Amino acid sequence: MGFKENINAFFGLCNVGGCPFRITVLGEVGVYVEGAVRVIDVKDGEVAIEVKNAKLCFYGKGLSLGSFCDKDLTVKGKVEKIVWQ
Repeated sequence: MGFKENINAFFGLCNVGGCPFRITVLGEVGVYVEGAVRVIDVKDGEVAIEVKNAKLCFYGKGLSLGSFCDKDLTVKGKVEKIVWQ
């Protein structure tokens, strides 16, 4: 059984691949977001982005937009809180 199948079984999900966006936390160096639509705002301690049908806000220290290419982006810095609206 592969990683995706293990995650599906653990959480009781049928298909993780059908998610409109994904967030991968990269320890204390930032986050990687798949499925970003646009950047809403970047300011000291906060980065806000739009994903399909939602807004994600990242709060923390030393945050900056690392890259944004083909609906994938990185937020660099120490992310302390993620809010999904």
